[in-house]
Amino acid sequence: MKKVLDYAQFINEKSSPDKGKVLFVSFGKSEKNSLARVDYHKYLNTKLDCTFSPWEDLVFSENKILLGNKNVSDFDFVFMGVVGENGNYFVTLEKYCEDNKIPIFKYGCSTERNNKVYQNTTMSLSGIPQIPTIISKCSLLKSEDLVKELNLPMVTKITNGSQGKGVEIQKTKMDLEKYLKKNKDETIIFQKFIENEGDYRIFIIEQDIMYSIKRKSKDDKKEFRNNYSLGGTAERLEIPVKAMNIAKKASKAMGFDVSGVDLIKEKGTDNWYVLEVNSAPQFDWEQKGKKSIADYRDVLDKFVSIIKSKIS
Repeated sequence: MKKVLDYAQFINEKSSPDKGKVLFVSFGKSEKNSLARVDYHKYLNTKLDCTFSPWEDLVFSENKILLGNKNVSDFDFVFMGVVGENGNYFVTLEKYCEDNKIPIFKYGCSTERNNKVYQNTTMSLSGIPQIPTIISKCSLLKSEDLVKELNLPMVTKITNGSQGKGVEIQKTKMDLEKYLKKNKDETIIFQKFIENEGDYRIFIIEQDIMYSIKRKSKDDKKEFRNNYSLGGTAERLEIPVKAMNIAKKASKAMGFDVSGVDLIKEKGTDNWYVLEVNSAPQFDWEQKGKKSIADYRDVLDKFVSIIKSKIS
């Protein structure tokens, strides 16, 4: 009798679907200019029963969210991708899934968390080491007070910049005074300049470090910013345990499912600081026209593993 039951169980297992229905919202087919040329959608469909949709194809109708003739509640899992200008859609879908007990994964974050002011305050309250920082409207500040607190040279940043845009260095008090006058109505981030030999990005998915890279300015005498997008170099490497722990703590404090944590190490010391935490980092890094630094299939496999664990 036991053999009959075992065989019946085997037949049921073979005939039952081994893929849950997963909705991916705003998750592109591949990274732009990727050397790997991996079709993410095609790859994921070999692992899961996937439906892919941009934010704008969702229809919000009273207590339902629809995609064509399907209700989002019919899916077993929702993967929420890059938010962009769709913050309202993001928080609404997040709430809908929560109410309908649909497990989710967020590659990105809501608009109110995606700013340097919120990040700076959150991480300071969590005791995470950050570069000494003052954030304020320029008209409320005096150059002598800033110099007293942060010294010169001093780094200035706009609050919504990325890829090194809006980041400048004020080398003299006169430079700083001109900057304050020019931007008197703007809220600006003022930071102590940390002498360094490059900065680091640590890629984290649900507290697991996938890999890390070091970025360095091609010529730090001409360009103090280490951004890869500004002509800097990037290489994959292992980072010390101390830096790993700081990165994981920063990711946890921000509450992100995915994080690209940017760290900097002060030259000649063992002092590590968090620069910022990106909630939707580009994983498929490559050295310009040479070779891929990381294989995005490893990242996709991690996503698949997480999804399967939450719908099993």
